[in-house]
Amino acid sequence: MRKSTKKNLELLERLYMIHSPSHNEENMSSFIMWYLTEAGIEFRVDEYLQIYNIIPNTPLLCAHQDQVGDTPIDKVVYIKDRKKGLIISGNGNIGADDKNGIFILLKLLTEFPNISFIFSTGEEARGDIESLLIQHSEELEDIKYGILFDRRNGSDIIGVMNNYCTQEMDDDLSLLGKKFGYESATGIFSDADALSDYISCVNLSCG
Repeated sequence: MRKSTKKNLELLERLYMIHSPSHNEENMSSFIMWYLTEAGIEFRVDEYLQIYNIIPNTPLLCAHQDQVGDTPIDKVVYIKDRKKGLIISGNGNIGADDKNGIFILLKLLTEFPNISFIFSTGEEARGDIESLLIQHSEELEDIKYGILFDRRNGSDIIGVMNNYCTQEMDDDLSLLGKKFGYESATGIFSDADALSDYISCVNLSCG
């Protein structure tokens, strides 16, 4: 196993082991703040423990901290499947929704630290992000577009069909994602329902 792959799996496992039900995201917030601090990435925190930074003329990337499920897991299990490759599970809900999104966002910020971001809270309970968006509505006017990593499977671009983005943005992403099997689709509630009132955005599959 390559060293980079091992480090990625270690980060994913660490996220999966953090229990973060809606409105009890303290442990996840603490970990994300620690990670960003270690990486030298500036951030702000609101009263809901939403971690964010809004930088003019950049994209805004989002993932939510909370998960469904009341019971913490105590182990992560790796299963090798001939067709699907490596499958990660646990003795309960590992909270891949949306810890996969958090993983992606943390990795992107490590490589591109000067991008706007929001790690929201309470999404599974209809969301706290609206409060943050209202407070920073003027700053959002200078944001180029938004991408959320909070969609199941590995092939969906939830955009224009949910009235989240412009047709042009949906077309461009569909063209870019075609070789990876991504295409425009419809989806259910996410933080994009709130964010799309301020900027053009999409919700992408992340596993």
